[in-house]
Amino acid sequence: MAICSAHSILHWYGGGPAAKLSDGLGSGGYRWDCPRVKGEIAGPGTTTGWGARTIEVPVVRFSGDFLKNASRSRPLVFVVDDLHWADESSLLLLEFLAREITASPVLILGAYRDMEATGRNPLSQTLGNLVRERHFRRVQLTGLTQQEVGEFVEASKGVAVPRDALETVHSRTEGNPLFVNEVVELIDPGQITENRAWADVIPNGVRDAIGRRLSMLSETCNQVLQTASVIGREFDFALLRGLDSDISAGGVLEALDEALEAKVIEAVPEVAGRYQFGHALIQQSLYEEMALTRRVQAHARIGETLEQMHQTELEEHAAELAHHFAEAEAVTGVEKLVQYSLLAGDRAVKLQSYEEAVAYFQRGLTAKGVDLMGLEAAEENEAAALLSGLGQAQVGTQDRANISRATNSLTRAFGYYENSGNPERAVTTVLFDINPTPPRELIERALKLAPPDSTDAGKLQARYIFSLRFDYDRAQDAFHQARSIALQQQDKALEMQALVAAACVDFTGGHFLQSLERNRQAVHLAQLVDLPIEESHAHYDLEHVLYATGDLEAATRHAEAMLAPAERTHTILWHTRALEANENVCSAKGDWQSARHFIDQILTTSPREATMIGARVVLEYQLGETDAGEVYMERLLETIPGGWSNLPSNLTISNIANCTVPAVVIPVVGHITGENSRFDVAEEIAQSILSSPYAARAFAQAAQIGLALMAVQRGDVMAASESYGSLLPVSGTMSPQSLVGPGLAVDRLLGLLSSTMSEHDQAMTHFEDALTFCRKGGYRPELAWTCHDYADTLLSWDRPGDEQKAKSMMEESLSISAELGMRPLMERVTALQERAETQPVPTPAYPDGLTQREAEVLRLVASGKTDREIGEDLVISVKTVGNHVSNILNKTNVANRTEAAAYAIRRGLVPAYPDGLTQREVEVLRLVATGKTDREIAEELFISVATASTHVRNLLNKTGVANRTEAASYATRRGLSGDDETGGG
Repeated sequence: MAICSAHSILHWYGGGPAAKLSDGLGSGGYRWDCPRVKGEIAGPGTTTGWGARTIEVPVVRFSGDFLKNASRSRPLVFVVDDLHWADESSLLLLEFLAREITASPVLILGAYRDMEATGRNPLSQTLGNLVRERHFRRVQLTGLTQQEVGEFVEASKGVAVPRDALETVHSRTEGNPLFVNEVVELIDPGQITENRAWADVIPNGVRDAIGRRLSMLSETCNQVLQTASVIGREFDFALLRGLDSDISAGGVLEALDEALEAKVIEAVPEVAGRYQFGHALIQQSLYEEMALTRRVQAHARIGETLEQMHQTELEEHAAELAHHFAEAEAVTGVEKLVQYSLLAGDRAVKLQSYEEAVAYFQRGLTAKGVDLMGLEAAEENEAAALLSGLGQAQVGTQDRANISRATNSLTRAFGYYENSGNPERAVTTVLFDINPTPPRELIERALKLAPPDSTDAGKLQARYIFSLRFDYDRAQDAFHQARSIALQQQDKALEMQALVAAACVDFTGGHFLQSLERNRQAVHLAQLVDLPIEESHAHYDLEHVLYATGDLEAATRHAEAMLAPAERTHTILWHTRALEANENVCSAKGDWQSARHFIDQILTTSPREATMIGARVVLEYQLGETDAGEVYMERLLETIPGGWSNLPSNLTISNIANCTVPAVVIPVVGHITGENSRFDVAEEIAQSILSSPYAARAFAQAAQIGLALMAVQRGDVMAASESYGSLLPVSGTMSPQSLVGPGLAVDRLLGLLSSTMSEHDQAMTHFEDALTFCRKGGYRPELAWTCHDYADTLLSWDRPGDEQKAKSMMEESLSISAELGMRPLMERVTALQERAETQPVPTPAYPDGLTQREAEVLRLVASGKTDREIGEDLVISVKTVGNHVSNILNKTNVANRTEAAAYAIRRGLVPAYPDGLTQREVEVLRLVATGKTDREIAEELFISVATASTHVRNLLNKTGVANRTEAASYATRRGLSGDDETGGG
């Protein structure tokens, strides 16, 4: 090995001239018995004087000096692989070199398998000596990460691995590169998802490598390890020592020590007497080598021993017992298998491990011969308990397919208890603490069994509320009954459940004020009772209602407050909804980085979550990342049941949500890009939604918004008129909600529809309302698009006075879109600006060169408002108002605000309303004349009820009338009750 090292160095250095090699040897002079070395240094026929000195220098000394001298010209890295196979003399050379190179720029990198460096291997002594060297470092190379395994497979097979398949490869190999390579060789790239047989096979190369390691162990050690492999990846000495009567407890310990030294197993930290196999495939290999009969018998012995060891804590060990008795069914029968499957399933539900619980309950039912897809009621108590547990677990998974099956499972269990005269157990079957609620029909049957005004009746009524969401009046009756019982029983938890359920129905039906009030009460009750699901639900609906009505900051507070209780629910559903709520407010503000972060978290755990895939599509297109947007668009279309090319003819309650998202996202993307791509798909989906009996308000609105955007894009006047009528009732809001698609300011869309219909004044009103809504709420991306769409509309009309307004809108849109990185919008605004430059300059609409904004400020000055009040009305700073007022005074050549007001009236810039009425008071008066209440006026003008009442009081005082009836007559006499905006004198 030492002579080989010298030759290796010579080979590495041999590419250079002899002088270079001589420099590496230095001037010390050596006697060489190796003709090749002499020839390389001296050359044929030359005299070097190398033989003049006869000092015998060992090759180890040569290697050290050579490395030090050679590193003077450049740093060196000297790599030694497979150190675990090195002989003692080679390891001594390594120790010598490590000490010699301390002050030289030389790195010696040695690689070895730690499982081979046992006490009998001379490498263990070398490592012990080297660790005393100050510059020695030991680096533990762990397995490949899941991402690295995915990159390896993609490079090897040329295909991207689906997440679930990648998780399987990584968990089976634990990132061991050899094992990864061998497992990958079993995979057929064309059937990586469909054919998963490779997931259970140990590759021959891996099996051979494991076999070589095990063959170095004693027969007794292998026997003990085989028995341990039946227990599982981890095992206890206390259990293992009593399973094999041929080996004493001392013999088992010796075998475990031998396996520990060979690194086949390892001790579990901080748990005395507990071990685990060094790799899962080692355990599987040992297990599969056992004869089937011996395996079954071993499982039976383990199950019986566990029963004896844990008689007082069987529930905690139910999963282990269920597993072993399932494998030992041929010996022990089905009784214990069913017993522990039920116990393990119940425990898994308590721990909210719902997927595991489903598996346990299904295993128990199958063992009893119960048809999992049957419809008949259970025939006996144990089957009913298994079906009841299965139903709860299926709901808990939040998987739509499982939830639909849960109805059947619960109904079959309920039927048995109902028929067997056990009403308490029947009611308990329905009253489980998992959302969503049980089926409506089941609750109605349970209500007949529960004593009236009992706590159980109250809980059933609380669950009944949401099942009645399509029947608002009956839902309110259920709420009042549930809350009445809660107040009688002083049950704060029941009161909170009823409030949250009723508030959700309010939100679903568009009764926003009622929803806000009830959810705020629920949030207050959350300080008194620990109901994380209800607390999460309350914050979730509050976020959506506040987002919809223009209070983005309050919506953000509730989105953030939702994260903690959602985490405590331990459910994917509420964790996902909390992240979705936060994504919603971040996207609304233009905080794309945070929004992308929340989306990524959701898609990691729920890769087919349509709402978040849709949000990602829009985000990428907003930022001009078209390729990424198209990738996510394809993913979105894949979530449609049956695929987008084979849309379901009848939408159901379980698939309508996945269809709704693309019905909105496709048209939104079309508006961003200006293209009509996939509009046929979106239109077909939207029409299917609107014709579905399961089209809740949110789904229907989303479909209508999609159709409206497509009508605008196509210039379809008739479709635009229909869409306008559908969406007008939700003006002044953001819609749809994030749970069904990306939100838009409805007034912006109404402005676009009005423009398509050539209703110019109507369009301007809606655009102005959208601007006010977005500015006050802080919806910056939506504000930028509103400015663009408004400007585009104004330029298309080519009317006098519109150009200046359009330029102002374009400047604002460009400023926001540039700041937020919205490249497609920036490009469209730039194109608009170029178009505006080429249009002929129209005659100014306002006298003396006043701009649109200056005319707006002048009107408010004429109404007597201060600069601060004007700033609040126009959502601009007080300083900006001051600048506008100064410009107005200069352009109109007036001295003060009083003269400016008179100028405005003379030039017809403000309506001369009688008796000093303001514009807003006239608007209120017109609504009073139609018989509207203060609350209805507030809702229509988007002001508070108190403000509406103040306006009514002022107009009564100014007009000298006594009541609303006289006010209506006054409005009619003065011509203020019609649509005439100029009023009468």
